[in-house]
Amino acid sequence: MDNPSYQWISSSSELNKLVEELLLVPVVFLDTEFIREKTFEPILALVQLSDGTNYYLIEPEAIRNSKFKELLKSETVRKVFHSGSEDCEVFYRFLNIEIINYWDTQIVEGFCSGKSPGYANTLKKYANVELEKGESRSDWLQRPLTQNQEHYAVNDVIYLSVIYQAQLKMLENKQINQDWVNQDSKAVAQRVKQLDELSESHLDIKNVWRLNQEALMRLFTLAHWREVKAREKNQPKSFILKNDVIFDLARKGIGSDGKLPFIDNWHPVSRSKYSVEIMQLLLKQGSIDLNSIAVPLSPKYWQQFTPQMKAMREYIEEQALKVNIASEIICSKKLLRNQVKYLLGKSQIKPIGWTDWREKLMGEKLKEIFGLS
Repeated sequence: MDNPSYQWISSSSELNKLVEELLLVPVVFLDTEFIREKTFEPILALVQLSDGTNYYLIEPEAIRNSKFKELLKSETVRKVFHSGSEDCEVFYRFLNIEIINYWDTQIVEGFCSGKSPGYANTLKKYANVELEKGESRSDWLQRPLTQNQEHYAVNDVIYLSVIYQAQLKMLENKQINQDWVNQDSKAVAQRVKQLDELSESHLDIKNVWRLNQEALMRLFTLAHWREVKAREKNQPKSFILKNDVIFDLARKGIGSDGKLPFIDNWHPVSRSKYSVEIMQLLLKQGSIDLNSIAVPLSPKYWQQFTPQMKAMREYIEEQALKVNIASEIICSKKLLRNQVKYLLGKSQIKPIGWTDWREKLMGEKLKEIFGLS
């Protein structure tokens, strides 16, 4: 949209007045701009908001001590984002809240078309607009923002309302259960609850299943330590230790000479800062109860369940045809595997994506196929 009209909100008093008005509307459209290049926590730089008619650019400092939380936590006002998992994290870190009545147009598009495209492609489909991304990587912390930045930012929420209205019609035309969409959107918002769940952080590192028990304990120790350290220092985890460095340290352990091994990719600054602390950690790691550590599952482990997984995928395909929704949206391979891990007791973390409607649709069948009924 050329030269859209919008209002800057720069103070808490202005924002409080706006929130009082917005708490009376059924839906608002939101986006954020944030920076996360050199920090663990995202730095909120700008909030874009619309009620479908009026458009606002909101300064982060106006939010901190305002009633904005009330809007994000309102059960009556739907908050619409596109692919908003990172926005949810931004608000969780900035305001320590989970967004209530969250609605994600990327999730909706999955139900409508079987695909979950980015914002630009979704916008092209519903509004026939080519989105210019020239400002997406610009400096959003600078003030004042350029006119191009402001227009780029406000256009995101202007067109988000267009997408939303078009998708509501598609959901109705395809007779898709909107409660399913609500549950899947809610699951995205609820993932903030697991952001600081560190008990299985070591499983995010590739090839963990290749390690023996001693090396696995070292990897668990190092991965957990890195998560804590990154939060303490507010630095990206890779600034503390990269994944491949953690893996090699865990695999090799302390050498026969009583020293840490040489790791080719270990940055000298990181090694200088943390080698003593890491040495102490590894010397103490023997006190960890191996039974308390989530064990990585190897390809060989999963091979024993090939018939069951195949049978379950076939069942999912059948259900997808019945409800006219793509099978990957009904249950992705990753979600299926995570739910199986949970049911088999190989993970203590229940996948949030296994929503109530999925449990009703295929929960009993899954247990039956795996002999867990």
